[in-house]
Amino acid sequence: MRIVGITVCVRFGDYLQTTAEHNLPVFDDWIVVTDPQDLETIEVCKSNGLIPVLSRRHQEHHEDDFNKGKMINDGIKAASKLSDKCWLCHTDADIVLPKDLRARLERSLRLVAAPTVFRRCLFGMHRLMCNSREDWEYYLQAGNTSRFELECKRSSKKNLPVGFFQMWHNSRRLFYPERFGTATTSDLEFAKNFKIQERRFFDEYCIHLSQPGWCRGRDWKGRVSQRWSG
Repeated sequence: MRIVGITVCVRFGDYLQTTAEHNLPVFDDWIVVTDPQDLETIEVCKSNGLIPVLSRRHQEHHEDDFNKGKMINDGIKAASKLSDKCWLCHTDADIVLPKDLRARLERSLRLVAAPTVFRRCLFGMHRLMCNSREDWEYYLQAGNTSRFELECKRSSKKNLPVGFFQMWHNSRRLFYPERFGTATTSDLEFAKNFKIQERRFFDEYCIHLSQPGWCRGRDWKGRVSQRWSG
């Protein structure tokens, strides 16, 4: 199987530098869509073997926009040129994926009697919130997540999974909606391409890296939060 990662990273190169080390084993290729003026992210791509795709379509109509759907679609198009029979995994630059994610997917494929049905699904994940650099360092040293908080355990699959992690097979030939001027909503609308029974969650959690004072929506119109590196 082949997994291609897609990440929109505009001025989040400080986070990407950390997550790249942990997520690279999951992907065969990792495409990072960024602004051509974001030299930090471009350098992170170069130093970690990621594939940069340069685009300014997030601000195509207005400089205050952050149309994440257009940027994700640029990544999907680039991924399709690499392989038309691969898994696409859209994940954010500040998300650390489980180490055994790839093995779990491969194992699940072997257990499914009809892989074509499995490939029609959208997979998501719940996330643990790492709210400081100190908590992250503790996790690396202690090897446990006791300092992290579960964001929420979503019981309803309506409009889910959400956009910090969405994984599907490229044979569906799907793209994100491009009518939203912020980094929200396009992921929820994208999930509607899948029937309720086709929306599934992995049992393990990913980790969301953030800083004290993080709140939902703070960076939806572009980066305003403090740097991960301090």
